[in-house]
Amino acid sequence: MSGLKFSIIIPNYNGRHFLKECLASIENCHYQKNAFEIILVDNGSIDGSVEFAQELSPGIRIIRLDINTGFASAINSGATAAQGEFLVLLNNDMRVSPHWLSAYEDVAYGAGADCITGRILSWDAKKIDFLEGILLFDGHALQRYQGAPVSSVADLKIVQTFIACGGNMAVRRSLFLELAGFDNMFFAYTEDVDFSWRLNASGRSIYFAPEATVYHHHQGTSNNLGVYNRGFLYERNAFLNLFKNIDDPYFSSMLHTAWLTLIHRTREIIALNASNSAILGQVPFSNPGLANYDIPAETNLSYKFLTCLRTRGILWSIGKNLERIGLWVQKMTGGNYQSICPEIDMGHPHIVSQLQAIWYILANLEPIYKKRLESQAYRKVSDKVLFTAFPPWVVSTYPGDKRLFNSTCFRDLLPAEIGFRFADIKDVHGGA
Repeated sequence: MSGLKFSIIIPNYNGRHFLKECLASIENCHYQKNAFEIILVDNGSIDGSVEFAQELSPGIRIIRLDINTGFASAINSGATAAQGEFLVLLNNDMRVSPHWLSAYEDVAYGAGADCITGRILSWDAKKIDFLEGILLFDGHALQRYQGAPVSSVADLKIVQTFIACGGNMAVRRSLFLELAGFDNMFFAYTEDVDFSWRLNASGRSIYFAPEATVYHHHQGTSNNLGVYNRGFLYERNAFLNLFKNIDDPYFSSMLHTAWLTLIHRTREIIALNASNSAILGQVPFSNPGLANYDIPAETNLSYKFLTCLRTRGILWSIGKNLERIGLWVQKMTGGNYQSICPEIDMGHPHIVSQLQAIWYILANLEPIYKKRLESQAYRKVSDKVLFTAFPPWVVSTYPGDKRLFNSTCFRDLLPAEIGFRFADIKDVHGGA
């Protein structure tokens, strides 16, 4: 076959310290040099990454972006400029095996696959980083066997899978562009899950090629974001993924379940990390407070409360009841009562990241809904069919998850005909 087969796209942001081993491993691949190109998409690095890459690989193509546009946008920029039939996406904190491109070629051209994802191992090749991605009920995704010893999963074969990992995947360029590529709104994380869902719904398939192996400095690049910035992206992007891609028959029930889960997890995180968070668990209209007002005892509660409101006002009534349970302080200012609530420390970065995710979703419902309409326009296969082969998982990963997931309310919200797989995170990771 003549012409370029593969365009290897590597997003980079201040990753100079990774590039030497990454680029050298590609150059040492057992593959014809005139059949692939390397495109480095630089997200406004200030560490000399571009000049260093040009010294290492004089034939490399560089796309310079002025600012850090994120992983998704960088890949899209590289895809637009690429000349190969297949795009091969690679993280800059990886090195590739000698037969990496040959393995992709075998599945792409031998099996006629449109999208393939490879195996990712730890840098020392002792542990598994990625073999199979699984979709969770709320739009999150997890990697099965992550952290398990390589020897624990043997006899790997080329099989169909649901998720292609954006750090090591090959996709036909024409298909990537046809499906609008990665969603720039995601910035980083879950953009590959969103694309994979869209691809599956369009009637295409993804295959896992175990011999297309790379070695990864786990979170080598993403550590620059910080754990709580990543937390915001995880939560927001998971919700975006579900909102965009779940089809109409399941949209209402699955969205209700995901939203309930996001709020529940946020509550648990606030309870764990905010001082005075117990205040939020108190009901302001407490019976003991109302019972002490000068109203006949035989009067029913609703009458007591209404009379209190009429004679004292809403602010006084709420404040007085909170004062009786030690939560608020009444202060006389200019002849009027002013209720002062003791401060709740909501500044913990995990709390902030959760609230930022909720804030973003509610502030951007219209553009998110527009994204949904665009995604659903590609659909040719229902989720009922897709979930028969790849059922979503329900995995306890956050504080309070087990209590929520075991509740009757939660389980009744899930569509009964979908065979959800309930598991603990250790089960997903193979006990690792």
